[in-house]
Amino acid sequence: MARLILIRHGQIAANLTQHWHGSTDSPLTDQGKEEVASVARHLQRSKRPISAVYASPLERTRETAQGIATAIGKPLTLDSELREYGIGELEGTHYKDLQTQQFFARVAADHEYAPLGGESIGAVARRMTSALQRITDRHPGTEVVVVSHGAALGIALGHVLHADPLRWTEFGIKNCSISELELRPTPRLLLMNSVEHLH
Repeated sequence: MARLILIRHGQIAANLTQHWHGSTDSPLTDQGKEEVASVARHLQRSKRPISAVYASPLERTRETAQGIATAIGKPLTLDSELREYGIGELEGTHYKDLQTQQFFARVAADHEYAPLGGESIGAVARRMTSALQRITDRHPGTEVVVVSHGAALGIALGHVLHADPLRWTEFGIKNCSISELELRPTPRLLLMNSVEHLH
């Protein structure tokens, strides 16, 4: 079956300031661009049987994925189901303030809770899992790079591996880290949050 090479986008300013960026668009920082160059070089040198690159359409993921796709000479496909967990009116809020406002408690109490204009963690789990399954089915016997976001990937891993998107907090994913997942015949996480290529 296909092996999914899961990569979080390079650094953006909101990662430094600890604000939830979700579906908000923003470019990579200079460090983020260096991270993209590093992960792209790593994959190029590895000569792995990568058949395609998929990415969330947000600027930070698109820029990350384009750097990788160009380096390895493979096509880039944008997939809106790979976008970040959007929290509507709470976008741009500092993580500490989200805690104070009981956002995380409300999410834990109800998988289908969604802030005004945002989506629920359950909805994110379903669309991310659907996207990963579809990509797996499209590329049997090969490896596929999937560039997405920290929360979205963590939610997907919690859902796929434990049938519980609330276990997203167990999957801390750093900028431009590499994780590897096989969905079939049984979901297996083969590599988690590897950053050796960034040093």
